[in-house]
Amino acid sequence: MKSINQIVELNKRTFGVLRETLSVFIFGNKLFNTIKILRFLRNIVYRIVFGIKVMTSIEDHVLIKSRTLQNRGKIKVGKNVVLGVRVLLDAEGELIIGNNVTISRECMIYTHTHNIKEFKMSDNIVECSQVVIEDDVWIGARTIVLPSVKTIGRGAIVGAGSIVTKQVDPFSIVAGNPAKVIGDRSIRF
Repeated sequence: MKSINQIVELNKRTFGVLRETLSVFIFGNKLFNTIKILRFLRNIVYRIVFGIKVMTSIEDHVLIKSRTLQNRGKIKVGKNVVLGVRVLLDAEGELIIGNNVTISRECMIYTHTHNIKEFKMSDNIVECSQVVIEDDVWIGARTIVLPSVKTIGRGAIVGAGSIVTKQVDPFSIVAGNPAKVIGDRSIRF
């Protein structure tokens, strides 16, 4: 006979698989991204479930991922934000995106990592963090932002294909793997 803990764990895994399947079907399915009315409905679901503001432009194949429904409020998206095609936003930790931000196509922003030093892989221990993208930031295509990044400062630009591993100062221009400062924006607002 199974213990209560085993039954609870089985239910969690079953719900997790079901949720992942639905999220991929609803938010990643070509049907929902090609038929205009279904794309509109998908965006309404994003706005209700994740609290994304009305002025946000959500392009095709954007995926907002969280292992639990409790984490859905951990994403805050400001006004006038563009989420490009195939952007992945991780809602496991907390993600705050300011106003007037562009996250270009195929970017991945992670708020969690796995503790591989102190636990067995089968334990699947997740460490969450908060990532803040301040106002007026432009993140170039195919950039990866890791959970070690606490803040991408106001007015910063991240070059395409960069891997951001640490904080980006306001009005700086960074690029590369790992992303390093390559310039500074002269404009201040």
